[in-house]
Amino acid sequence: MLAAIAVGVVLAAPWLMRALAPGLDPVYFADAVLNLRIFALSTFAAGSAAVYCAFLYTGRRFGPMAFYQAVLNVCTIAAALAFWRAFGVHAFAIGYTTGAFAQLAIVWCAARRDLARTSAAEPCAVSWREIAAKPAFFVVYAAALGLNIVFTRAYATHAGPGMAAALDYCMRGVGVPLALLVSPISTSLLPEISRLRSLARMRDAFRLIDRTVALTALAAVAGCGCAILFRRPVIGILFQRGSFTAQSTHLVAAVFLGMGPSMVGWSLIEVMARSLFALDRPWPPVLAAVVPLLLNVAITLGLHSFRPEWIGLGASVGLIAGFAVLFALALIERRRWLGPATAPESA
Repeated sequence: MLAAIAVGVVLAAPWLMRALAPGLDPVYFADAVLNLRIFALSTFAAGSAAVYCAFLYTGRRFGPMAFYQAVLNVCTIAAALAFWRAFGVHAFAIGYTTGAFAQLAIVWCAARRDLARTSAAEPCAVSWREIAAKPAFFVVYAAALGLNIVFTRAYATHAGPGMAAALDYCMRGVGVPLALLVSPISTSLLPEISRLRSLARMRDAFRLIDRTVALTALAAVAGCGCAILFRRPVIGILFQRGSFTAQSTHLVAAVFLGMGPSMVGWSLIEVMARSLFALDRPWPPVLAAVVPLLLNVAITLGLHSFRPEWIGLGASVGLIAGFAVLFALALIERRRWLGPATAPESA
């Protein structure tokens, strides 16, 4: 499946680029298509690594995955420095894809030792249909959530490459804190929730989810407030050099004003949705994931403005609303979910 997706993206790259970046300058179109084709190869590596990571997580082995982003960053930077003169901007895509395959090698080697011990175990009785159906809910959820940002990025291209680039810089400012919040929490939380569910200790599982969501909300709101308050000097310190001028800093800071709050809704919906997936309750996350996209489209097209402050507003409002819907659905359904699971606990 991963190989088919990668090949499909490689073949359909020109059409995908026209759909995802309708306002892209034709001068950059060919480079963008080639970059997309190179990045598509990382899909196979990242997806395959995720399977081995899931196996390692069940054994509470988090180390091999802990430096995933670091491996990507090191390989991307190394390839950019080594191959810039030969390949130009494509060196970044080559480095990222190389990093994805390097991480696959790391988790594969880490998992082989444990898998060797299970070689004498009985064959797996799970059918191919069940293996494909279980992740299907998460695929739909992730696709719907991802389209929220894809739509914003596509709309930004109509305002020119400068606006699209500014949005990309803002996404770095949102993505790094998001990774620091969601990845460590979900990595350590989901195996514990699954264990509590297997023991029919649903009340304990929901208490753990409530505390984690509250802690995530506190960290996300505080982090978002600081990021918006100090966005201009931080952006200047991090990026303002070379062709990134003071005017670029001003533009990115303006875009971040609307895009920054997405950090709150995005982190909260991710933590809660993954927790419900661990409880085998997939429908509320899937339904809630559609809300950000619908609201984003309605708000963005309703405003129909290319002012930098408004570009990311629809995405931010949509993600916050999506979490509110997910929280409400989980709250409404909780009593029913707890009904049959309380008997073993009371016993």
